[in-house]
Amino acid sequence: MKAPCGITCFLAVVIIVSKLIMTVMVANDSYMAKYEQHFTPELQALYKQIAKERLNIYIQGYTLGVILSLLLIMYTTQIAKQSMSGVSMVCMAITVSFFVSYFYYTLTPKSNWMLHHIKGEKEIQAWLVAYKTMQNHYHRSFIVGLIGVGVLAYAFRGTCK
Repeated sequence: MKAPCGITCFLAVVIIVSKLIMTVMVANDSYMAKYEQHFTPELQALYKQIAKERLNIYIQGYTLGVILSLLLIMYTTQIAKQSMSGVSMVCMAITVSFFVSYFYYTLTPKSNWMLHHIKGEKEIQAWLVAYKTMQNHYHRSFIVGLIGVGVLAYAFRGTCK
């Protein structure tokens, strides 16, 4: 087995770690803290519990996607002995990690939902802004994560140029 390119692997790890940091930073977002103030103390505690559960599900799905991508690359190139270009590896890894993480998060049962607990126009508006903020963070970190997986897959192309 050819060793992956060290410099590219290092870059991929940096990108993936920054993606995980971006994901965790949602909990510390100043916008989120501002809008959490509109919730009752009980609702704030519930929100933190729900957010923690969702973060864990998201990280598990992303990790599973990355692992399956790398296993598929290693299987294809080492066991099946099929040649893959760097572009093919990147495309396959991004596709596999995207679908696995997306469906893992979507299909994993959630224990609770904020919508079941918010009441009144003030809480509803605060939740809508919080939800949109989380959605924006998710999309940005997802793009960074796909870039990281792509770079990691590219590291396995067998040559460092």
